[in-house]
Amino acid sequence: MLVIKDEVDFPQFKHLINEFRRVQVSRFPIDVVVEKSGMLIGFVDSRFPTDRFNVSNMLAMLYVENAEEKPTITIESRLINNEKFACHNDKFRTRSTHDLKKMFKYMKEYIKPFSGQEIAQKSYRGVQHEFEQWQMKPSWGVREAIRDLDHNDWMEGIVKLQALGIEPPTEKFAEIVRIGIPQFEEMKRREAMQEPNYNIHINPDDSVVVTIMRGDDKSSSIKESMDACPMFIQQAVGMLKMMDDRERIPEIGTKVSSKEFWIEGKPQE
Repeated sequence: MLVIKDEVDFPQFKHLINEFRRVQVSRFPIDVVVEKSGMLIGFVDSRFPTDRFNVSNMLAMLYVENAEEKPTITIESRLINNEKFACHNDKFRTRSTHDLKKMFKYMKEYIKPFSGQEIAQKSYRGVQHEFEQWQMKPSWGVREAIRDLDHNDWMEGIVKLQALGIEPPTEKFAEIVRIGIPQFEEMKRREAMQEPNYNIHINPDDSVVVTIMRGDDKSSSIKESMDACPMFIQQAVGMLKMMDDRERIPEIGTKVSSKEFWIEGKPQE
């Protein structure tokens, strides 16, 4: 479904939009917006509104390369990998033609809503970084506990431990037993945990995109409602909804927004 937000005056654009409107099908509307010059139009996933005309924010853009009798029209989309150009070239994400039938074919192929993985990727690095900071905190505690120990402290303690075998013989070793060892055990426990790997995105119609981002195991599915999701997702999202945006509950997950959540660990399914 296309929603035309602005007047499309350029004849070739108007023709392409009318043709595309007849065949385009998606669960959520794609908005069509026109840049003020009229020579650039953008296609926006209505779930992620934006006024920034660039390949990372919009699903695709159409623009005119020249104003000849048969103008060359270019489509730019994050789904295009144009092998004629290097990946860092501005043309890598583009296809150009003056043939409207060919451009219509490109539009059907390259104008598509964001996938579950793409939605998850938008917040993935930030959530992953926050998890890593929390995961590393006990190791900082371990280093702090042994920071002032020198070789004389170690040797004195070892010799006396060998002789006595039970109680820490010095205050430094008592501090390690009291502070360092619990921190070390917690460090190992957290290191064994998996980073956030379930992205939950609630769509405008209350359906739910469940995306797994676990190593090479990446997949998405759509549940008709939160009630149709596994219980561990319902429970985690229920707790996270009470948090502020970007707030994390350790070993539960992170609330990105009122519509997006990350769940940590691998549940026992």
